[in-house]
Amino acid sequence: MTTITTDRLILRPIENSDKPELKQLVYDKTAMAYVRYRMINTDEDFDEAFQNHFLNNSEVFAIAEKQTNELIGFFEFHFDSDEPNITYALRQVAWGKGYASEAGIPLIKYAFENLQVTQLYGYHAENNPNSGKVMQKMGMHFVEKWDETSSVDGTFMTVYKYKIEKPDK
Repeated sequence: MTTITTDRLILRPIENSDKPELKQLVYDKTAMAYVRYRMINTDEDFDEAFQNHFLNNSEVFAIAEKQTNELIGFFEFHFDSDEPNITYALRQVAWGKGYASEAGIPLIKYAFENLQVTQLYGYHAENNPNSGKVMQKMGMHFVEKWDETSSVDGTFMTVYKYKIEKPDK
């Protein structure tokens, strides 16, 4: 699997050594409030997700600090619908430092160049406007919004949809 470096980050496959930091992130209810993994709350569920989803998955990247190689978040692609999309999350200690967009820009470029996609979508809840700002910094543009009840936990929310298309060469 590919490894990409930026000025401050290493974007690489999830490793076994990332398990403690990833577990801390997934168990953080604030960080996971709007992410599909928010219902993981037992060690058994986490271990299953770690083994069967995060490890050895070419569509999931660790976001690690370059100086320490410590996992501070993850970025992933989902190709299980007509609208290929992204999910990303950072540990709270990494919030507000520009890491999400610093990771997202080269990973979106990677997807366009290597994963045979011509467009990517991102979604965020109205209560999480910073995620929309990150998507805009990654070059995504607002498409639409709608109200829905989450299939994960039954929460009612307004969802904002963003899109980026592969640039013409």
